[in-house]
Amino acid sequence: MRNLVALLLTSLSIGCGNKQVNTNMEVSDVTDSKYYLADSLYRHIAYMGVLDSRLFSADDFTSVDEPFKEKFINNIQPSPVLKFSNIYPQYGCRYIAKQKPVGNASLIVVDLSADDYGSLMLLVIDSNSNVVSWKELSGGLCGGPDEYEDRLEDCPTSYSIFESPSAIRRTQTRRIYPITNSVPNIKNYFIDSTTYRYNIKDDGSIITTLLDSTRFAVN
Repeated sequence: MRNLVALLLTSLSIGCGNKQVNTNMEVSDVTDSKYYLADSLYRHIAYMGVLDSRLFSADDFTSVDEPFKEKFINNIQPSPVLKFSNIYPQYGCRYIAKQKPVGNASLIVVDLSADDYGSLMLLVIDSNSNVVSWKELSGGLCGGPDEYEDRLEDCPTSYSIFESPSAIRRTQTRRIYPITNSVPNIKNYFIDSTTYRYNIKDDGSIITTLLDSTRFAVN
C-alpha cells in the first residue's frame, strides 16, 4: 500500500499559475451559463491522471463565483432530504478540470471545501446547462475518526483515475484499528479497500459497478 501511495504521489505534476475570473457578476448578467464551461477557466483539459484531493493545492486554482454555485452546486442532494447548500452553508469551490464530453454531456471537476468536508467532485452537465449527475472522485465528509466499542475507524481516503473519457475507476480505503482495553492497536490493524467503476452514459447518467472489496491485515 505504501508503494502504491508513493507511486500515485509521484505520478502527478501540477502547475502553479492562476487564472483571473470576474467574480462580481450577478446571476442576471450570466445570459448563458455555458460561460462556465469555457476552457479558459480550467487548469486541466481532458485530464487523464490521478485525481486525489491530497495531491491538489486548492490555492493553485481559481475560485468560482456565486452564480456558479447557485447554478451547479447548491441544489445537489447528498441526502434524500437536504441539499448541498443546506448541509454546508459556507463552502469554497474552485475550477479544476474540464473533461472530454460524453454524448451531449459536458464533464467538469471542481474542488469543494467546507467544515469537515473536502472533495474533488465530477459534475455532468446536459446541453441545457443542468447538472444531471455527479460523483465524488476523491475525499468527502470527514469529521474525525469514528470510535466504536471494539474498533476505531479512520476517515476514508480515495482517489480516481479516468480510464477513458466515459469510464472512471475510484478506489477508497479505510484503516480500522481494533480496540483492546480502550486502547487502539496502531501497529496491527486492517485496511478495507473498495474499488468502483463509474460509466457515464450519453444522456449524462452514471452507472456504478462494484469491482472489488477487500480487507487485509497490516502487522
